[in-house]
Amino acid sequence: MKRAITLSLMVLLSACSKKATPEGEGSGAPKAGSAEAAAPATAPAAKPADGSGANAKTVADINAMPGGKLDSKEILARPAGTEGVLVQHILVSWKDKAPIYAQRGGQDPRGAARTEADVETLVNATLARIAKGEDFKALMTELSEDPGSNKSGMPYPVDPQAPMVPPFKDLAMRLKLDEIGVVASPFGYHIMKRVSPPPPDAAESADILARTETAPKAKVQHVLISFKEKAKIYAGRPGGQDPRATARSQADARKLVADLAQKGAKGDFVKLMGEFSEDPGSSKTGEAYDIAPDAPMVPGFLKLGLRLKVGEVGIVLTEFGYHVMKRTE
Repeated sequence: MKRAITLSLMVLLSACSKKATPEGEGSGAPKAGSAEAAAPATAPAAKPADGSGANAKTVADINAMPGGKLDSKEILARPAGTEGVLVQHILVSWKDKAPIYAQRGGQDPRGAARTEADVETLVNATLARIAKGEDFKALMTELSEDPGSNKSGMPYPVDPQAPMVPPFKDLAMRLKLDEIGVVASPFGYHIMKRVSPPPPDAAESADILARTETAPKAKVQHVLISFKEKAKIYAGRPGGQDPRATARSQADARKLVADLAQKGAKGDFVKLMGEFSEDPGSSKTGEAYDIAPDAPMVPGFLKLGLRLKVGEVGIVLTEFGYHVMKRTE
């Protein structure tokens, strides 16, 4: 699969790699590795781009760090869950973490100016604000150094196979619903909250999504239709949100995707992609994505794609908007 195609639908979990130059033009689904790449904390530590032994040793040393003073030890002592969860987090770092950010586009200036003691004070103050009822999403926007989720408040999906640094995953898989916890990772402290999955959307293909049988792999085409309420997820990403989406309400998007699904089941799906899709990775080519259960793509996209029958069309809502999808193989 071509890189540009893959990145347009990836779950934003790859910010541990060096930030890449945006590939291609156009707007639509965000690309990982862009200036708005996701939390460095949610991906495995990558090898330094220059492959130098000194940097590699520094990263390895940081990865081997002991748990932080503020770790939620009672939560971490629980048996890990086996089902996937959704977690929001606030990432705060300090200047001693600079080596691990050096090959990843640089450290947030706020983190670069703090000591570890400063961060411990900040974490405790933030926990106190949460306890008083302050909105977690608002605190993410104010405080978090994770460019992949701080503007949108987007939760990350975590399961036992998720490619994330162990401390982040260890805490996420042990949190109870709506519980708050803290853990130190190579990238700083994470104040984390487990959240509920969003309720099903009226436009989604609920009957297909409810199927238990899934394909081991598939090829799917899709038409991405976003709407203005999704603007935050596109903020700061190359190309931004498609102008058509910025002028469209979610209600209008629902009507459009219902119509496209009917047309796609009967007519030329590639033509619909070229005319309507806001995914720059596939709209112009009509190319299908190769997907499998472990593909680095947004969970909803995978969930529907692997449940579709060959030739069937369905709809799913993800953080980027609605996807009208057709399985080709």
